[in-house]
Amino acid sequence: MNAAFSAESRQQAAGIGSRPLTGPVSRLSRTTRILGAGLIAASVALTAAALTSAAGGQQSTSSSSGAGESRLILDWNRFAQQIITADNGYENPLPATRALSMMHLAMHDAINAAAPRYATYVIRARDHQADPAIAAAQAAHDVLVTMYPSQKSALQVYLKQYLDDAGIGQSVAKGVALGKRAAADIVAARTTDNSANEESYREGNAPRQYRFWPRRRRVRLHVSIGGLGESRTPFLDLQRGGA
Repeated sequence: MNAAFSAESRQQAAGIGSRPLTGPVSRLSRTTRILGAGLIAASVALTAAALTSAAGGQQSTSSSSGAGESRLILDWNRFAQQIITADNGYENPLPATRALSMMHLAMHDAINAAAPRYATYVIRARDHQADPAIAAAQAAHDVLVTMYPSQKSALQVYLKQYLDDAGIGQSVAKGVALGKRAAADIVAARTTDNSANEESYREGNAPRQYRFWPRRRRVRLHVSIGGLGESRTPFLDLQRGGA
């Protein structure tokens, strides 16, 4: 399947274009933006690796190369950022990071449910007859429609390009079903993560608690990615002891 659509094609399909990131974004801390960007980059890399592996290890009716299919992940990542910008101007990168993380986790789960190699985040279903690329595209679409319902028409047009290019077949139908399942499972798993909670900065020593960073002093660092705040469920917890 030809997953690499041009930037012009993506914009025409959705009827949207990128706008400069202005306003509230500039007031958020550099650390917050770096953590968010780091989580997204890690998700993209892991999901692309899984799809490339699936393309090499599974017989498919698709004629595209593994490298071409892995571009599907990057294309959806770019298009998702256009969707977020069109929806709210990308005014706050924290909910945007959550949405992108959920999208990439759903794609990762869809791919590995079709061609298992890596552990899945939520999904337990498996279907080796499903097209992993179609499953990934459908999963991305469904998560983004859930997060940004006002952009549904643009997302449907973009997904249709992948489905039309893949043609009609059992593997395509199974890929669509598996992608829907992966997206639904991720959305359900994150429904109660308290991501909408508003919290003040309260210093503490436990993971996900805020702490000041004194100058000329090394401290123990706890980093919580995707769950900024004590009550929020993170996607990933990292703990590293300072020297």
